[in-house]
Amino acid sequence: ILKNYLELHQEKIPIRDLQELMEKKGYKPYDYQLSAVAQAVATCEDHGGVILADVVGLGKTVIASLTAKALGKRGIVICPPHLVGDEAKSSGWKKYLEDFGLYDWEVFSLGKLEDAKRYIKNRNIEVVIVDEAHRFRNQRTKRYHQLLEICRGKTVILLTATPFNNRPADIFALLKLFTIPKKSTLTLDGNLAQKFEKYDREFRKLAYIKNYHNSSDRKKRSRAQRFHKELFGEREIDLSKVNKRARNLSRRIKAVIEKVIIRRNRLDLKYYKDKVELPRVRDPEEWFFELDKKQLEFYDEVTKAFDEPEEGGRFHGAIYIPIKYEKGYVPEEDNLGSPEESFIYLYQRNLYDFMRRLLV
Repeated sequence: ILKNYLELHQEKIPIRDLQELMEKKGYKPYDYQLSAVAQAVATCEDHGGVILADVVGLGKTVIASLTAKALGKRGIVICPPHLVGDEAKSSGWKKYLEDFGLYDWEVFSLGKLEDAKRYIKNRNIEVVIVDEAHRFRNQRTKRYHQLLEICRGKTVILLTATPFNNRPADIFALLKLFTIPKKSTLTLDGNLAQKFEKYDREFRKLAYIKNYHNSSDRKKRSRAQRFHKELFGEREIDLSKVNKRARNLSRRIKAVIEKVIIRRNRLDLKYYKDKVELPRVRDPEEWFFELDKKQLEFYDEVTKAFDEPEEGGRFHGAIYIPIKYEKGYVPEEDNLGSPEESFIYLYQRNLYDFMRRLLV
């Protein structure tokens, strides 16, 4: 069935021409990349866009360039500054556009979205490729809304190895770049916005239960119990139920996005006819260092100093989490209904935790 499915997709694109183009420019025409191109073209035709989410090292840039060539339309690329390339077209996206014959395409860095908006005005631009698309997962930034305007009404190809960063809202932000949230082709009722609002609420409650079910803070522990009762009908926390519900949520999200996402890892390559030699990735090995009595005492003193302030720690890190000190602010765990404040709190909290560990 899978073989027939891929062959049907491949009939829609000039596979032989793409192979010859790759060989001419010194690229090896891997079957797994050409299969992805066939699937990407079909997905773009059916849903208006595609997310290329192969793991690092499988050639998402090549696949995106080939997809753009197969679509046969004019477009632009938006990418981080270091991936734009030089004027000689010997590196970055400028080289890929040259190699794959996309001569009427332009490349813009993430910091020049206003320039990109002006460029596409009154020009026949039909395709937008966004590299490292996960940088646009926050829907409440000016940059996201600029990109949304650029992508409106166009075929969108998103490249990211990490489509899911913090919560389901990350994926929804990417999907909104090429699908209308309340008239989406990805759900039977077309209301993608309603589905992801529900997914996001459930995810945040499950995450809170896992993080604080055993907290020394009685208030946090009580709130975790309240969320558990809301989800499972009982206050006594059962982590096996929480984990099972999280896996179920993952499957439901996957059922929605699998129509528009292409993601393979290195193990998947064995199902293609390519003989790809990839470095073997081994599990990390633990390396222990022994501390003497004086060092252990000092280390204990340091870690206690960097405990949470509520637990007697001396490190407050206010510069990293200033929102905590704003007048009238209700933190995320007290207010799951305020997505903007919740995001800011989560963002600053992550930075605070990172700096705390780094300083230790």
